[in-house]
Amino acid sequence: MKKTLKLIKNLVELETGVNDLSTKQRDQKTVNARVIFYVLAREFTLKSVEKVSLQKIGATVKRDHSTVLHSCKIIHAQWLLTPSAFRDDLDTLENLRETIINELKSSKTPVNKDHIYRIFKKRNVSLKNRVKELREQLNTLKKEVKRLQKEEAIL
Repeated sequence: MKKTLKLIKNLVELETGVNDLSTKQRDQKTVNARVIFYVLAREFTLKSVEKVSLQKIGATVKRDHSTVLHSCKIIHAQWLLTPSAFRDDLDTLENLRETIINELKSSKTPVNKDHIYRIFKKRNVSLKNRVKELREQLNTLKKEVKRLQKEEAIL
């Protein structure tokens, strides 16, 4: 079961861009990533044969069981009540949930957790490359706009 928690932790770190959920950092990005981890960990370990306690989920990221409980009940509920304010976090949570569920359903053999991790890593790399391409296009367009503005000012 520790492998499942570690897998979920790695997937959340990859998807959210947080280097380590176990750090003591309390910035919004890290805190929201931890909430995503708690919700997914609780959801996927409650359904398993070996149920994992809140203490074990919290210990995975060096937190107390009460932090896990608070995040799952209160913070996640706030996200659901005000979805516009937490749209990115909810989307990340849903994307991770759907990918894990689809992989579990499509797998006729026992789930290869490394395979799920590789899928996410590959997708993450391709998304980063796409962002880089779009930034380059944006910079090119900005230069073109400036050139046209200068040209217009001369006329």
